[in-house]
Amino acid sequence: MGTYYFTNPLLTYTGSTALTPSTESNLARVISGSNLGALSNTVIFSNASLSSLTLNATFASTITVSATANNVFGASATATATPIQAIVDGPSYVLLYATLAQTLPTIAQGGASIAGYHVTSATVFPGAVASIPNFTAGGTPYAATAYNNTSTIAGQEELQTVNGFFQSKTSVDRGYLNYTSFAYDATNSNTVDYSVVTATGYRYATFAWNVSSSVTNYTALAFTFHAVSPAITITGSLAYFGTTPIQLYYRIEDSNTPTPTNLGNKSTSWIDGNTTTGTPAGSGNYYLPTDLTQSLNYGLTTVTGTTAPVFTVKVPAALTVTTNNTIRVYCRVGIPMSVQAKFDYVTAAMS
Repeated sequence: MGTYYFTNPLLTYTGSTALTPSTESNLARVISGSNLGALSNTVIFSNASLSSLTLNATFASTITVSATANNVFGASATATATPIQAIVDGPSYVLLYATLAQTLPTIAQGGASIAGYHVTSATVFPGAVASIPNFTAGGTPYAATAYNNTSTIAGQEELQTVNGFFQSKTSVDRGYLNYTSFAYDATNSNTVDYSVVTATGYRYATFAWNVSSSVTNYTALAFTFHAVSPAITITGSLAYFGTTPIQLYYRIEDSNTPTPTNLGNKSTSWIDGNTTTGTPAGSGNYYLPTDLTQSLNYGLTTVTGTTAPVFTVKVPAALTVTTNNTIRVYCRVGIPMSVQAKFDYVTAAMS
């Protein structure tokens, strides 16, 4: 009599993420031990189509699957497959492909603060006094190309995104590792080694926006950092992670002449957005210095807030944007690798 009866579900699957299907409720996947519905003492199932439900909130370094068998007498012990060593980082995928702008966004006068478009941070200009790159990539604006999220940061100056945050090496768990022992896909191992990244100096993330046309001058620009951890400290009106300053550099770019030359175009030099020391950027010097080995002008007005800090900075040029101009804004963020420091993303607004 028991030969033809079974408990539903026969198998229950569990894993490091929610699985579909989560059970076997019939004999469709039996490959041995069933003869026209008559069950032998040993019944073997095969299911090659188990998949995870949404991974958006999942961050893990191993993939696990286990199964429990059921019959009329009860449940078996749990059988667990050999874990697969692999990084599953749903939150970073959401950050890079949903939260951040996927095309160059436009900020409008008095409009909402809008998430930036992630672009390359390039490399620090040789001999530069501040940690800034050249004005363009060989004449091509950085905003012309989205950051390549498949590229390795080992030879770059970029921050790694881990568990949905741009993070320092000191801050992150399971970031900046040697990933060559982790699976890349079903048959290949990863090839990147981020353990070579030192916990010294700064690394960067850079964001860009278009600026909407306006009939009056833009006078203020505000960058808001989201989900900053740990909370920053504000000392002497400047922003720090602990006792180490945050680096924030910004510039305005006129697509007609992306490299600043003189007062004849609206492109500015890089401006220091987290200091009030030196020369303030203004309408007569916004394009200086054109030689990046010289000290930058500063543009910081205020920093407010600690977990979602807002950096309000100067718009030094008499910036009226016409339909004949394509004006962009860049924000280059540097966080110290030697301290715990992370943030989610940056938004910008102008008034």
